[in-house]
Amino acid sequence: MRCCSVFNDEEIEAVFAHEIGHIRYHHLLERGLVMVLPVVLWLTLLAAFPQTIQRLSNVSAGWGVSTAVQTALFVPLAMGIYALAIFGPYSRRLELEADLFACLDADPEGRLTSRGVARFVGALEKLARANGGGKRRFVWLHPTVEQRVDFLHELGPDCPTAALPFQRRLRTIARLAAAVVLGALGYLLVAGSGIS
Repeated sequence: MRCCSVFNDEEIEAVFAHEIGHIRYHHLLERGLVMVLPVVLWLTLLAAFPQTIQRLSNVSAGWGVSTAVQTALFVPLAMGIYALAIFGPYSRRLELEADLFACLDADPEGRLTSRGVARFVGALEKLARANGGGKRRFVWLHPTVEQRVDFLHELGPDCPTAALPFQRRLRTIARLAAAVVLGALGYLLVAGSGIS
Protein backbone atom coordinates (compact mmCIF):
# COMPACT_ATOMS: atom_id res chain seq x y z
CA MET A 1 0.00 0.00 0.00
CA ARG A 2 1.60 3.25 -1.15
CA CYS A 3 0.22 5.47 1.65
CA CYS A 4 1.76 3.28 4.39
CA SER A 5 5.14 4.93 3.86
CA VAL A 6 3.80 8.11 5.53
CA PHE A 7 2.80 6.25 8.71
CA ASN A 8 5.28 5.64 11.48
CA ASP A 9 5.38 2.29 13.29
CA GLU A 10 3.25 3.50 16.21
CA GLU A 11 0.53 4.76 13.87
CA ILE A 12 0.47 1.47 11.97
CA GLU A 13 0.14 -0.32 15.32
CA ALA A 14 -2.73 2.01 16.24
CA VAL A 15 -4.64 1.26 13.02
CA PHE A 16 -4.06 -2.45 13.53
CA ALA A 17 -5.18 -2.16 17.17
CA HIS A 18 -8.43 -0.52 15.98
CA GLU A 19 -9.16 -3.59 13.85
CA ILE A 20 -8.24 -5.88 16.77
CA GLY A 21 -10.73 -3.86 18.85
CA HIS A 22 -13.51 -4.91 16.49
CA ILE A 23 -12.55 -8.55 17.10
CA ARG A 24 -12.05 -8.11 20.84
CA TYR A 25 -15.50 -6.57 21.32
CA HIS A 26 -17.30 -8.96 18.90
CA HIS A 27 -18.50 -6.12 16.69
CA LEU A 28 -19.19 -8.32 13.67
CA LEU A 29 -21.60 -10.43 15.71
CA GLU A 30 -23.22 -7.34 17.23
CA ARG A 31 -23.67 -5.70 13.83
CA GLY A 32 -25.17 -8.93 12.52
CA LEU A 33 -27.67 -9.08 15.39
CA VAL A 34 -28.72 -5.47 14.91
CA MET A 35 -28.95 -6.04 11.14
CA VAL A 36 -31.28 -9.06 11.37
CA LEU A 37 -33.34 -7.65 14.24
CA PRO A 38 -36.06 -5.96 12.12
CA VAL A 39 -36.44 -9.01 9.85
CA VAL A 40 -36.83 -11.37 12.80
CA LEU A 41 -39.30 -9.01 14.49
CA TRP A 42 -41.34 -8.68 11.28
CA LEU A 43 -41.50 -12.46 10.85
CA THR A 44 -42.55 -12.80 14.48
CA LEU A 45 -45.32 -10.21 14.05
CA LEU A 46 -46.56 -12.04 10.95
CA ALA A 47 -46.62 -15.32 12.86
CA ALA A 48 -48.17 -13.90 16.04
CA PHE A 49 -50.77 -11.58 14.49
CA PRO A 50 -51.60 -12.83 10.98
CA GLN A 51 -55.17 -11.48 11.11
CA THR A 52 -54.01 -7.98 12.06
CA ILE A 53 -51.49 -7.86 9.22
CA GLN A 54 -54.17 -9.10 6.80
CA ARG A 55 -56.65 -6.47 8.04
CA LEU A 56 -54.08 -3.71 7.50
CA SER A 57 -53.46 -5.05 4.02
CA ASN A 58 -57.21 -5.09 3.33
CA VAL A 59 -57.61 -1.48 4.48
CA SER A 60 -54.98 -0.21 2.09
CA ALA A 61 -56.33 -2.49 -0.66
CA GLY A 62 -59.64 -0.62 -0.15
CA TRP A 63 -57.75 2.53 -1.12
CA GLY A 64 -56.75 0.85 -4.37
CA VAL A 65 -53.24 -0.17 -3.27
CA SER A 66 -52.42 -3.79 -4.06
CA THR A 67 -50.43 -6.02 -1.70
CA ALA A 68 -47.55 -6.10 -4.20
CA VAL A 69 -47.40 -2.30 -4.29
CA GLN A 70 -47.64 -2.11 -0.49
CA THR A 71 -44.71 -4.49 -0.16
CA ALA A 72 -42.70 -2.72 -2.86
CA LEU A 73 -43.18 0.61 -1.06
CA PHE A 74 -43.17 -0.41 2.58
CA VAL A 75 -40.20 -2.78 2.72
CA PRO A 76 -37.55 -0.48 1.17
CA LEU A 77 -38.91 2.50 3.10
CA ALA A 78 -38.84 0.62 6.42
CA MET A 79 -35.35 -0.74 5.68
CA GLY A 80 -34.07 2.73 4.80
CA ILE A 81 -35.49 4.29 7.95
CA TYR A 82 -34.03 1.50 10.09
CA ALA A 83 -30.64 1.79 8.40
CA LEU A 84 -30.51 5.56 8.90
CA ALA A 85 -32.05 5.77 12.37
CA ILE A 86 -30.74 2.61 14.07
CA PHE A 87 -28.11 0.61 12.19
CA GLY A 88 -25.94 3.52 11.03
CA PRO A 89 -25.71 5.27 14.42
CA TYR A 90 -25.06 1.97 16.21
CA SER A 91 -22.29 1.06 13.76
CA ARG A 92 -20.69 4.47 14.26
CA ARG A 93 -20.63 3.87 18.02
CA LEU A 94 -18.91 0.53 17.46
CA GLU A 95 -16.25 2.37 15.45
CA LEU A 96 -15.74 4.72 18.40
CA GLU A 97 -15.29 1.73 20.70
CA ALA A 98 -12.68 0.24 18.37
CA ASP A 99 -10.96 3.65 18.33
CA LEU A 100 -10.96 3.57 22.10
CA PHE A 101 -9.37 0.12 22.09
CA ALA A 102 -6.64 1.39 19.76
CA CYS A 103 -5.81 4.09 22.30
CA LEU A 104 -6.01 1.78 25.32
CA ASP A 105 -3.73 -0.70 23.58
CA ALA A 106 -0.91 1.84 23.72
CA ASP A 107 -0.76 1.59 27.53
CA PRO A 108 0.49 -1.60 29.29
CA GLU A 109 -2.24 -1.17 31.93
CA GLY A 110 -4.96 -0.56 29.34
CA ARG A 111 -5.59 3.06 30.33
CA LEU A 112 -6.63 5.87 28.05
CA THR A 113 -3.53 8.03 27.95
CA SER A 114 -2.63 11.24 26.15
CA ARG A 115 0.10 9.33 24.31
CA GLY A 116 -2.32 6.63 23.14
CA VAL A 117 -4.84 9.20 21.96
CA ALA A 118 -2.16 11.23 20.15
CA ARG A 119 -0.84 8.10 18.42
CA PHE A 120 -4.28 7.10 17.14
CA VAL A 121 -5.37 10.63 16.23
CA GLY A 122 -2.21 11.03 14.15
CA ALA A 123 -3.03 7.82 12.29
CA LEU A 124 -6.66 8.88 11.74
CA GLU A 125 -5.68 12.24 10.32
CA LYS A 126 -3.14 10.66 7.97
CA LEU A 127 -5.72 8.10 6.84
CA ALA A 128 -8.18 10.89 6.09
CA ARG A 129 -5.59 12.69 3.97
CA ALA A 130 -4.53 9.48 2.21
CA ASN A 131 -8.17 8.74 1.33
CA GLY A 132 -8.64 12.21 -0.08
CA GLY A 133 -11.15 13.27 2.54
CA GLY A 134 -11.12 15.90 5.18
CA LYS A 135 -11.82 15.64 8.87
CA ARG A 136 -15.51 16.32 8.28
CA ARG A 137 -16.08 13.81 5.48
CA PHE A 138 -19.14 11.73 6.40
CA VAL A 139 -19.23 8.00 5.79
CA TRP A 140 -22.45 6.19 6.70
CA LEU A 141 -20.99 3.52 9.03
CA HIS A 142 -18.10 5.61 10.39
CA PRO A 143 -18.10 8.87 12.31
CA THR A 144 -16.17 11.72 10.75
CA VAL A 145 -12.53 11.98 11.76
CA GLU A 146 -13.43 15.17 13.60
CA GLN A 147 -16.12 13.34 15.63
CA ARG A 148 -13.72 10.50 16.41
CA VAL A 149 -11.01 12.87 17.62
CA ASP A 150 -13.51 14.89 19.69
CA PHE A 151 -14.85 11.69 21.29
CA LEU A 152 -11.39 10.61 22.40
CA HIS A 153 -10.49 14.05 23.74
CA GLU A 154 -13.82 14.37 25.59
CA LEU A 155 -13.18 11.14 27.48
CA GLY A 156 -10.28 12.84 29.18
CA PRO A 157 -7.06 10.93 28.63
CA ASP A 158 -5.38 9.64 31.78
CA CYS A 159 -8.78 8.90 33.36
CA PRO A 160 -9.02 5.08 33.43
CA THR A 161 -12.81 4.87 33.94
CA ALA A 162 -14.03 7.62 31.58
CA ALA A 163 -15.08 5.19 28.82
CA LEU A 164 -16.91 2.71 31.04
CA PRO A 165 -20.42 4.26 30.80
CA PHE A 166 -20.13 4.41 26.99
CA GLN A 167 -19.02 0.79 26.80
CA ARG A 168 -21.71 -0.37 29.25
CA ARG A 169 -24.40 1.20 27.04
CA LEU A 170 -23.03 -0.62 23.99
CA ARG A 171 -22.98 -3.95 25.84
CA THR A 172 -26.55 -3.35 27.05
CA ILE A 173 -27.74 -2.68 23.50
CA ALA A 174 -25.94 -5.81 22.25
CA ARG A 175 -27.47 -7.98 24.99
CA LEU A 176 -30.91 -6.56 24.33
CA ALA A 177 -30.61 -7.19 20.58
CA ALA A 178 -29.42 -10.76 21.24
CA ALA A 179 -32.28 -11.40 23.66
CA VAL A 180 -34.88 -10.07 21.23
CA VAL A 181 -33.47 -12.00 18.25
CA LEU A 182 -33.13 -15.26 20.21
CA GLY A 183 -36.56 -14.83 21.81
CA ALA A 184 -38.20 -14.11 18.46
CA LEU A 185 -36.45 -17.07 16.81
CA GLY A 186 -37.56 -19.28 19.70
CA TYR A 187 -41.14 -18.11 19.25
CA LEU A 188 -40.98 -18.76 15.52
CA LEU A 189 -39.63 -22.29 16.12
CA VAL A 190 -42.38 -23.08 18.63
CA ALA A 191 -45.10 -21.47 16.49
CA GLY A 192 -43.86 -23.27 13.39
CA SER A 193 -43.80 -26.64 15.08
CA GLY A 194 -47.39 -26.30 16.34
CA ILE A 195 -46.35 -26.61 20.01
CA SER A 196 -48.56 -24.51 22.25
